[in-house]
Amino acid sequence: MKVLIIGASGFLGQELYQEFSENHETFGTYCNHQTHNLLKLDITKREDVNAVLSLINPDIVIQPAAQPWVDFCEQQPEESYKTNVQGAYHVIDWCQQHKKKYVFVSTDYVFDGKNGPYTEDAAVQPLNVYGQHKLLVEQYIQEKLSKSGLIARTTTVFGWESAGKNFVAKFIKTLQEGKEFTVPKDQFATPTYVEDLARAIRALVEAEKSGIYHTAGQEYMSRVEFAEIIADIFNLNKSLIRGISTAELKQPANRPLNAGLVCKKAEQEIKFYFKKPSEALQYMKEHQNYAAESIKKSIFQQTKKFYKQVHEQKLFVAGKTSLPYAGRVFDEKEIINAVDASLDFWLTLGKYDSLFCKKFSEYLNVPFVTLVNSGSSANLLAITALCSPLLKEKQLKPGDEIITLAAGFPTTVNPIIMNNLVPVFVDIELGTYDISLEKIKQAYSPKTKAIFVAHTLGMPFKFDEIMQFAKEKNLFVIEDSCDALGSTYDGKLVGTIGDIGTFSFYPAHHMTMGEGGAVVTKNPILKRAIESYRDWGRICWCAPGASNTCKRRFGWKLGTLPEGYDHKYIYNHIGYNLKPIDVQPAIGLAQLDKLSSFIAARKKNFSLIHTALQKYSSYLILPQKNPLADPSWFGYIITVRDNTLFTKPELVQYLENHKIATRELFGGNLLRQPAYEGIACRRVGELKNTDYIMQNTFFIGVYPGLSEEHIQYMIDTIENFFREKGI
Repeated sequence: MKVLIIGASGFLGQELYQEFSENHETFGTYCNHQTHNLLKLDITKREDVNAVLSLINPDIVIQPAAQPWVDFCEQQPEESYKTNVQGAYHVIDWCQQHKKKYVFVSTDYVFDGKNGPYTEDAAVQPLNVYGQHKLLVEQYIQEKLSKSGLIARTTTVFGWESAGKNFVAKFIKTLQEGKEFTVPKDQFATPTYVEDLARAIRALVEAEKSGIYHTAGQEYMSRVEFAEIIADIFNLNKSLIRGISTAELKQPANRPLNAGLVCKKAEQEIKFYFKKPSEALQYMKEHQNYAAESIKKSIFQQTKKFYKQVHEQKLFVAGKTSLPYAGRVFDEKEIINAVDASLDFWLTLGKYDSLFCKKFSEYLNVPFVTLVNSGSSANLLAITALCSPLLKEKQLKPGDEIITLAAGFPTTVNPIIMNNLVPVFVDIELGTYDISLEKIKQAYSPKTKAIFVAHTLGMPFKFDEIMQFAKEKNLFVIEDSCDALGSTYDGKLVGTIGDIGTFSFYPAHHMTMGEGGAVVTKNPILKRAIESYRDWGRICWCAPGASNTCKRRFGWKLGTLPEGYDHKYIYNHIGYNLKPIDVQPAIGLAQLDKLSSFIAARKKNFSLIHTALQKYSSYLILPQKNPLADPSWFGYIITVRDNTLFTKPELVQYLENHKIATRELFGGNLLRQPAYEGIACRRVGELKNTDYIMQNTFFIGVYPGLSEEHIQYMIDTIENFFREKGI
């Protein structure tokens, strides 16, 4: 929906502009206070109204703009009429002519204030020029836009604003300066928090309401009562509040004394409830730097526009548009979060780390999540933690063995070698690309202390068999789940079944932080070790920027250190600094909201390819899942069977020539890689299948950035290849 806010530079106008910008294409105008990205518009000039509104051609026009100074309106009724009445008429006439919807922000000053608070059907009888002029516009809307006009009456609107003109802002400023503030004690209303008002108007618009709705706070009180609540919450001197009668103020315009609005109609129809003044004021106290918050919101709005201009998906042209095997899928929310973290400039782990870890912990249903700078670092910490003296008799020592696969990514194996442990390589199964219990039993020796295997391309290994064997032999099980976030085995999420799980948030993976990873565990001792090794090896568990979490910062006596040595600088492990920066979990937090849709898209894309390629199963070994597994696929893996018509390189080159990216099954047989020549290891058998996949296996993408159109092009291309081979 295209929305135009007339008066978007004003107090309520700014909030409306920000509120509607979240989900709608939103434009705004200003009159006297020039604001970046807003169009200038003087609504008293009909030709200007017609020109600007026709240029934007909005679906709905919202008009909070007015001359709100009640006493000015009383003393200068012609000027008030020109702005508050004729200006509104010009906008209403354009909306009527072009069949557009219109929202007018009105006031409780249309009532005489004898029997408030008022419902929508109460008799109107304004006491001053301002109220009279608002009522004239209401009547004009009911005449001209009976089915497409919305009137939102409100009262005593408060909140932070740059101009500081509303009651609360002026009151706080005056008392903070130690000055007396005069308040009418006989004026009653329903104070309205400006952010709630903007949300209520948006809710009414999105519910396609028309007619009159009262949109105001839910508590009825005098100005003095309101002032005292403000003073209490902001710790101001209440003795500076001076309550007097309205008559003593000698204001030019009469005020409705018992005014205020009843909002039952809006509550019932759109289920919207305003905050109590005390709740809203407490929120304001926590967000006192309005100018900074306003600038930040403006930056976020521009960021959203930048995303739409630069990053939204471009048109796909078959054979010309490259189809990567993986990639980032994101919208403006990830960029806004990253900008927010950058503006805070905390840089190291901070609020977004806490938010992400809490949410990721809830998703996985594991108590301990430690963020790191990559999935490779996650694997390093997982294995290194098993070497911690905190584990006592279960601590792994140099020469201990860990069963793993030679087929896969190097950083599953590297941490074993780097910790002076011995990798024991077993062969992989074709089709499932899994490790078999039979091979694990063959590999087992008295030196075996752990099993560390990746869930290949999202396929969970056979947990029921392997976990039972590990329990019998008292072995650790570490799951490299970097390619398998969201995969389940027998209903349990991978990464949560073994002793430690690792995840990667590299751009190619199921969700991204750019770089980044996580180590998860249910074991508090392992958590302590993982966190210590990540944070330089220190014994202290304070978060970055925090001190004395243990309440004994200078009260420890450890090793041969002096008694009372600062706990923040005591080290019980030889560790690293493997922390990410807070921008990364900021991005991850937005990605996590999309994870379920990402997983669903991967499964759908996999299924489309899998169904289409069944007819070629005599030439291709297609992926097979274990009966209890529900994979969140990283890619679609294909192994070319031995045949006389074509080879894997031929098929791969054909796909690449047609702009379809392919990838090897990572390092193939790692023992054939130059880096692993001469390493201390043990291999079980010939690793025949591992060698076979190095020669004959590759995978293509199923990531969420690939649409059904993309997948169909991939299928068509593979079918064309087989057709050209006479198959």
